[in-house]
Amino acid sequence: MTIFELSIISTTGHPYYNVKLNDIPEGVIVSLRFFDFSHELDEDELIDPESRAELTAGLISALFEFSRAIDKKIHALEFQSRSVSKNINIPPPENASDTLITCMSESFLNKNAIKKKITLLYHAVIEPKIPLITADELLTPEQDLIWNILTDNDARTHFKNKEKIFSKVANEIIMEYRNTRLEGICVFSFDYSILGIYGSKYSLEAITTILRDLKELPEVIPRHSKVISFNFQEEDSYLIFMHSGIEITIEILTDKLFEPFYYCYICNSKVIDDDVVNKITRQLNDVLEGI
Repeated sequence: MTIFELSIISTTGHPYYNVKLNDIPEGVIVSLRFFDFSHELDEDELIDPESRAELTAGLISALFEFSRAIDKKIHALEFQSRSVSKNINIPPPENASDTLITCMSESFLNKNAIKKKITLLYHAVIEPKIPLITADELLTPEQDLIWNILTDNDARTHFKNKEKIFSKVANEIIMEYRNTRLEGICVFSFDYSILGIYGSKYSLEAITTILRDLKELPEVIPRHSKVISFNFQEEDSYLIFMHSGIEITIEILTDKLFEPFYYCYICNSKVIDDDVVNKITRQLNDVLEGI
């Protein structure tokens, strides 16, 4: 589980809901991502340059004090400027509200996958309750839904039901292709959380450290792969990051979320051939699909 915490607040600072899913490991750089469902300000509501400087100073000071209070250093903030081509005559989106959602997670998680999960939760759970300042508390089933979506619970359950056979097949594959320097196989969920690791060379801790050092994993289209180089124990190594093409579907009311599985083939010294990658993927897919 690599999403650590989620908070739902109003744009005026009202703390509506917070859930801590897991403790943050010591000394780890994490990402705090913001998902803004609020109305965008009109041109005449934007602050002037002089006031902006004062607000920036206040923001930096508040963030500095906040980071000290929770014993975590802030290394960077990322902003996106509003579109130059924005047409102020276009009405705001129907789902705009007073809501801001933050999510703290491992830096290597797929930010687009997290955004899709947060958006699904917003429509299913939060949107019917706005404005947040007067909203009723979340019911237990609603809190359970938030937890299950954030942790990819359905995908984890699907994989757990196949894990015994999957482990046998994955370890047999590693033994069969060891002469090609295939040292390990990993399985990832929709947001790149680790579901399983196979092979004796790489532990969960080692894989997690490698992913944290990489900081970001690439987006991959179905049944394609991308190669990432890294160094492990002073040896050049490679991750072949593969989109399995296998997915589960989450349906909540009229919304659907498609959650694919990903494989990671870990090779030392050289990259295994595409034909081998595709053959291995088919073998693993047969297990996930229950063939």
